[in-house]
Amino acid sequence: MRFFPFLLAAAFTVAIVYLLDRPLGDSPSIGRLLDPFRGVWNNARQAEPATGTTSLPLSGLSGTVSVRYDEQGVPHIFAPSWLDAIRAQGYVTAKDRLWQMEFQTHAAAGRMAEILGPDLDEKGDGKILRYDRLQRRQGLGYAAEQSLTAIAKDDSMMAFLEAYAAGVNAWIDQLKPADYPIEYKLLEYKPEAWAPLKTALLMKYMGQDLASTEYDLPFTYLRRKLGLEEFNRLFPVDANTDPIVPPGTPYPFSAIDIDTPDAYEPPALAAYPPAIARPDRGIGSNNWAVHGSRTASGAPILCNDPHLQLNLPSIWYQVQLHAPGLNVYGASLPGAPGVVIGFNRDIAWGVTNAGRDVRDWYRIEFRDASRKEYKFEGEWRAAKPRLEIHRIKGGSVQYDTVWYTHHGPVVYDRNFEHTELEGFALRWELHQPSNEMKTFLVLNSADSYADYRRALPNFQCPGQNLLFASRQGDIAITQQGRFPARWPGQGRFLLDGSRADHQWQAYIPAEHNPTSVNPERGFVSSANQYPADSTYPYDQLGYFEEYRNRRVNDRLANMGNQITPQNLMDLQLDNYGLMAAEALPVMLEAFPPAKDALGNWDYFYHADSKEAARFQSWYNALYALIWDEFEGDAATTIKPEHYPTIALMRADASSPWFDDKRSPERENLADLAAKAWEQSQTDLDWWAFKNTSIAHLLKLDPFSVLAVQSGGNRNIVNATSERHGPSWRMVVEMTDPPRAWGIYPGGQNGNPASPESTQFVADWAEGNYYELLFLLSQDDRPERTPRELVLTAKP
Repeated sequence: MRFFPFLLAAAFTVAIVYLLDRPLGDSPSIGRLLDPFRGVWNNARQAEPATGTTSLPLSGLSGTVSVRYDEQGVPHIFAPSWLDAIRAQGYVTAKDRLWQMEFQTHAAAGRMAEILGPDLDEKGDGKILRYDRLQRRQGLGYAAEQSLTAIAKDDSMMAFLEAYAAGVNAWIDQLKPADYPIEYKLLEYKPEAWAPLKTALLMKYMGQDLASTEYDLPFTYLRRKLGLEEFNRLFPVDANTDPIVPPGTPYPFSAIDIDTPDAYEPPALAAYPPAIARPDRGIGSNNWAVHGSRTASGAPILCNDPHLQLNLPSIWYQVQLHAPGLNVYGASLPGAPGVVIGFNRDIAWGVTNAGRDVRDWYRIEFRDASRKEYKFEGEWRAAKPRLEIHRIKGGSVQYDTVWYTHHGPVVYDRNFEHTELEGFALRWELHQPSNEMKTFLVLNSADSYADYRRALPNFQCPGQNLLFASRQGDIAITQQGRFPARWPGQGRFLLDGSRADHQWQAYIPAEHNPTSVNPERGFVSSANQYPADSTYPYDQLGYFEEYRNRRVNDRLANMGNQITPQNLMDLQLDNYGLMAAEALPVMLEAFPPAKDALGNWDYFYHADSKEAARFQSWYNALYALIWDEFEGDAATTIKPEHYPTIALMRADASSPWFDDKRSPERENLADLAAKAWEQSQTDLDWWAFKNTSIAHLLKLDPFSVLAVQSGGNRNIVNATSERHGPSWRMVVEMTDPPRAWGIYPGGQNGNPASPESTQFVADWAEGNYYELLFLLSQDDRPERTPRELVLTAKP
């Protein structure tokens, strides 16, 4: 009997060890997290020294590289050549962000099940495996291969990618398993060698995030369900307000000729596939540049704040690169060489998303179940198979054959969520060979407007509003991308893959893309709105902002002629809700009792505003009641946007859409407003109601920052919503030398065990900026860079 307690204790210990070593739901095992030798504690001990010099050899260098780290952990790289600077950039970026770099390229390539498993649901389907299949069926890997083929024809660009990869691999090669980033340990896998293809995948992954917004299939369904007239009223294409290029700007060219079919009717469908997930409408951005004639210093000021998902590790990584002919500072993408948004001594640049539709879906008729041939212009064409091999964590393998037509890959067919002889092929500009990174690397060393123009043609997809300002005094903005020249309405609905007249016939010439240079009003700006007014001679199919752009332009137009960087920081942080200002008066007219609570609200979504929470709760409930007819429909997950919703509220308070189909009474807007008010009581401050989070890529709460106290919202200049917001705020004054300020919600170090991974979050949430340290030479202000890494040429 005396052995019984021992056996019980031993059994209990074994059970605890077993349980701690098992994943808990979606979370990795706690035991591995707490392992004192390989877990988070070991990673916590990997912090860099605050001061001093460390020397390490790095193969492939032509000479010694000095990497000076400032107080924010930003590496300032001083190298004897561009290639050496890029090699060192790959090394130091991997040192801080290796797991993030690889995880994102696995996501792009449809390889998540390799490291996460298939994630079976109650039906036995693998949600992660479905994600992987959809990524590959949409052609992300194919697109990256196409771009790499184009890049390989440019010797200098390929040399940059290879140098960057060599730097990354030098960091990987010296790692021991105990030193792997904690995420590798939790998921029990190891880093693989970096290659230029991974950089191409990263660029295509960003392209997917920014150039996937289209609604062809759900719009086709809704057009048939609602009728064309009502569909156009709820989903208008002509709500063009305050475009990027100032109205009245002349276009000194004629549009190229496009043949338009005599009649168009979307092809009838045997069935609709499940609605595909679209990028969140919180993805967007603001940028503007003010001419020196309107600034206090007489120098142009450029500002940019891209609105992307708020993640940890952060999307961006700050870096300065200095070599002969190069001195650039800004935000880089971990996994890609150079600076994406930034400045040098002569110019500054920034980007916002164009929002143009560059994805079209085509109904494909197969000859038989083999899917080897499809109909085009009355004949049968051969489809090309691409075998996708899915290796799943645990050792199993799944094969998937994707058939490619001349339109693009057949995403949906009998093997993936559709019917026997019908499929849907995707024509997507992202699939085309391109070299977007060259645009940024040209800008990194540009010194004039002419260089800016020279950089633009390399950028094809995703379309971007590329902003420019120079020390010479020029400001400009161009909506750059490779956009199809469409006949009116082409690409808004499903197209017939058997008809030649439904194909893309041509592209808009690059020199015809909307551009504004040194306009009379003294500023250029974009906030994801329409690029041009109705006098622009091409169709502008896309999905655009209607609120932030008007607020930005109104503020800039009325800011006077002594504008300072602080004025423009304040504008980036502007919390005024123009959508609320247009919706609330209509709602109060429909339900006057709400005036006691909201009648004196100033429409600002400050973090501590109870009125903002009260209004938004009410509006959300009202919006859901208005569009209840759209709930529970498997063929579509979209509803009318806020702009036409508010227009309908203003125009017709008795519209049938205000009748709640779930009740027997016939209701109007007043009835729904009253019902929504009763459903939406809240006393929370706005920040608590909004509940912004900056989540780790694995969605692990201990690695995330939750309940961030910040103002702003969607459709507001400070576009901080639940999971999206300003991922990098930058303000650059083009004095000589330039002065710049910036911040992003995270930290340079991607190690979740380090406080440096979130060191900027509190200041970002409070609206603070750091002055960016732009060093003119290796000897400039050594007191600001207390830590140095010296990389020496390895024999």
